[in-house]
Amino acid sequence: AFKCTQCGNCCTGGPGAVWVSDAEIEAIAAHLGENPLGFRTLQTRQIGGRRSLLEHANGDCVYLSPTTR
Repeated sequence: AFKCTQCGNCCTGGPGAVWVSDAEIEAIAAHLGENPLGFRTLQTRQIGGRRSLLEHANGDCVYLSPTTR
């Protein structure tokens, strides 16, 4: 399983995908105090049969802080 080291390296750069499962979507939504369905609809995108977190036009994850990475 993936373990984040908080380096920011995999959250920046060219476009890609940050795959999230339904359980991860529920956990992230709960952490943010959001409805899981709303989070899934507004904060992820469908790629094939999987979901990925959204990213900015430059490829950075929308949850990456540009100042602290």
